[in-house]
Amino acid sequence: MMALFQDALSCRNYIRRVLAACTFLVRFLGQVAASNLRIARAVIRKDANTLSGEFLTYQIGGLTPLETLVLGQCIGLTPGTIVADRNQDGSALVLHAFASGTPDEIRHSIDRNLKAGILSFTR
Repeated sequence: MMALFQDALSCRNYIRRVLAACTFLVRFLGQVAASNLRIARAVIRKDANTLSGEFLTYQIGGLTPLETLVLGQCIGLTPGTIVADRNQDGSALVLHAFASGTPDEIRHSIDRNLKAGILSFTR
């Protein structure tokens, strides 16, 4: 009902944020499923014992504490990646990634899939 009468109720921004949050949730669940498949494929390979994880930094400058918290939780829920630490000045997260690609590919994927989705419903 609110979507139908958003002009009369002055709730256009609320409707936009709810739709953006729902879209983000669907896309995030797709990312989790894809990550599960990627990790399973990496573990099943014959040379799985040669795989290793790596640490990388991900810049979080400009994000609010809430956005940083949601981003960190989403990264931790995605198989193959986890937030290991935050750097001294709080401007970057230290991530550990396993079978997820190069550090630049991982950063780009987080920007495109997680950060952009989070910003769409928090701002």
